[in-house]
Amino acid sequence: MRCASLLLSLTLTTASAAAFQDITLLKTHTLNAYDTLWSAAVSPDGHTLALGSSDLLQTRDLITGNLKWKSTVIHDHADWAGSLKYSRDGSTLFALASTVTIDGTNTSVHVFLADTGRLISMSGDFPDLTAYAPNKNGQNALFGDPQGHVALIDTVSWKGVSLMPSMTRARIREIRYRPNTYQAGFTDDAEQLTLWTVDEESRRVNLPYKLGDLQFHPSRPWLAVGTAAGTVELVDVDTTQVVRQFKTGTSLVNTVAFNKNGTLLAAGDARGQVNVFASATGRKVWSLSVPNVSIEGVWFGGDNKTLVVRTQGRGMSLAQAVRVYGSKRGAAVFTGP
Repeated sequence: MRCASLLLSLTLTTASAAAFQDITLLKTHTLNAYDTLWSAAVSPDGHTLALGSSDLLQTRDLITGNLKWKSTVIHDHADWAGSLKYSRDGSTLFALASTVTIDGTNTSVHVFLADTGRLISMSGDFPDLTAYAPNKNGQNALFGDPQGHVALIDTVSWKGVSLMPSMTRARIREIRYRPNTYQAGFTDDAEQLTLWTVDEESRRVNLPYKLGDLQFHPSRPWLAVGTAAGTVELVDVDTTQVVRQFKTGTSLVNTVAFNKNGTLLAAGDARGQVNVFASATGRKVWSLSVPNVSIEGVWFGGDNKTLVVRTQGRGMSLAQAVRVYGSKRGAAVFTGP
């Protein structure tokens, strides 16, 4: 598949957001003309980009693009077609390899040392795995399936630790761990948000929309949830009440992210819009429009110097890339309004 470069239109939404006027496109990461960019992830320290394609998993320096390490497929006829995720401390990188069979899709989970690329653990086949989230150091992870079950699994022995039975029998869409806790949140196709804590009863939050990505605030009891109504709902996880709403547009919000200190919230939608908000007030401080693509991932660099955007073409467009925005002077511009 061929990758096409796109003209980007960048708009500052407030004249007073002087810190954001220095932002420019620093780097565009694409693959060769015959490969498909299936997934991407940014390390917690904001310096390394992981890329998964049809036959190659690789990590690169976020700014220079220099290769750090690479790994080919483990099984015949398998692709790195599943999502990539770093453990929360950045020590391990999880990658899903998928194989399509006549009976469906089988997915195996591979755990690498993030610095060297050494494979340290690999699961057997998971049929129809839909979402997952590694814990702090990657020694266990939560896995969701199409029937709405979420299991906590030891990623060394690959044995189950606990299982949350399905309440709606709807496909699990996304799972996230809350920083420095044993709590997680996950969304499903029944428009349900579930807050789960080990050895405690789960709590459900009813939101009247189809739900997309979710992300916990790094320090406050907030969970940002993207919706098909073009909003991000900020939920207080202690009271399960929506405390703030961020309006991004009219399309499904595919991806959300807080910056390192939680002062900013970024959201990307299915129509190529990226918006950055002040998380405490809901004020929009910066926006980006990328024509003819869907925004599939946003990440703040851990040093608050970069915003990373992954795009995927819509319709007949095959354009796919990871773009890095920041200051040419190397200033920390994504620190809050």
